[in-house]
Amino acid sequence: MSGLLWLALFISSGAANKHVDKPPNFNFVVQIYDPKYVCAGSLISARLVLTAAHCFRQAFQLNRITVRAGETQLVDTFIGLPLRELQRHSQYSPYNVTHDIALLRLKDPLAPNRRIGYMTVCTQRHPDAVDMHMAGWSSLNMKEPIRNHKVPVLARDKCVSLLNQTFEHVPEGVICVTAPNGKSLGYGDSGDPLVYENEVCGIAVAFQGSTDIYPDIYTDVYFNRDFISKATLEMDENAKGSTSRPKSAVG
Repeated sequence: MSGLLWLALFISSGAANKHVDKPPNFNFVVQIYDPKYVCAGSLISARLVLTAAHCFRQAFQLNRITVRAGETQLVDTFIGLPLRELQRHSQYSPYNVTHDIALLRLKDPLAPNRRIGYMTVCTQRHPDAVDMHMAGWSSLNMKEPIRNHKVPVLARDKCVSLLNQTFEHVPEGVICVTAPNGKSLGYGDSGDPLVYENEVCGIAVAFQGSTDIYPDIYTDVYFNRDFISKATLEMDENAKGSTSRPKSAVG
């Protein structure tokens, strides 16, 4: 992948405030409906949402999937901003968490405001064994507002050692997280972002209990940077000839 292309995506997603060790503003986290709530996602530009591929059925209907932005609480059913296109990683399968990643393109650009923001995609491989921030909802408790926690990321060798108990072959491109004291992921948390220095570096894909023995699993965004760049270019090309002014609508 061209370094210039990845740099362009980095700049376009609003990378001005990285290297700040404090909880990020999670106004970039959106809700995805079909028309019931299915997953969270990350708004990485005016049109693009990053999420998990397994959120969508194999034969999904694009016109049923919509995005709700600028809200801190879930609803059971919603019809929000429509999509123009949805691409899943070509190597995604229900048995491959490495490429459990999808990119959504909104029909109309979504302008930032005090309730809606964008978040930069990960521009370099994250260090081993650091703390990151996660945020999202659990569809088991619709009344609960968006949660965000600082969680420890396991070193790669520790991650591999633990996943060997679950997977025959430990996949590349995954991040293991442990989150004690009730901070773990649960049902309805798929697609939640894992943020390091104001960049989305992980996408929640598998809940194992979030213990020292069974960590939660995130797809590594930087590992899948080629997919993000390629899908972005293809979507831009497919959308050529159609223009619309940004709008600030929220759910």
